[in-house]
Amino acid sequence: MSRRGDDAGRVSIFLAITLLAVFLVIGLSVDGAGQLFALHRARSIAAEAARTGGQAIDEGSAIGGGAKVLDRRRAEAAAETYIREAGARGSAEVPAGSGGRQLTARVDLDYRPVLLSFFGWHTLRQHAEATAQLEDVP
Repeated sequence: MSRRGDDAGRVSIFLAITLLAVFLVIGLSVDGAGQLFALHRARSIAAEAARTGGQAIDEGSAIGGGAKVLDRRRAEAAAETYIREAGARGSAEVPAGSGGRQLTARVDLDYRPVLLSFFGWHTLRQHAEATAQLEDVP
């Protein structure tokens, strides 16, 4: 007599559970990598926006031999334009206590997960911040 009837279906259940686990690991890896890429992109956008805004110095003061400070309005506008054109949301400001020599850019970038969206996470927001500081060059 054969005992084939007692083992029927056991391999199929094991295979189904194993394949589900493999797909979950692959999906989480894809979402984890995507989220890290979005964070890296947000940091890059923030750094470039701060650099872009940091180039908007007050030319009248600098040419006249005075202090080299940022033109607040132009610097913030340049950085915010860069952020917007890069496809992100954010803001830029010249902090009041910086003496007009710093610009801080803040960026928010959304990542839409592949697998985690099935579990209710439709958007993961990445936040980054970068500061540009004017330096005196002798």
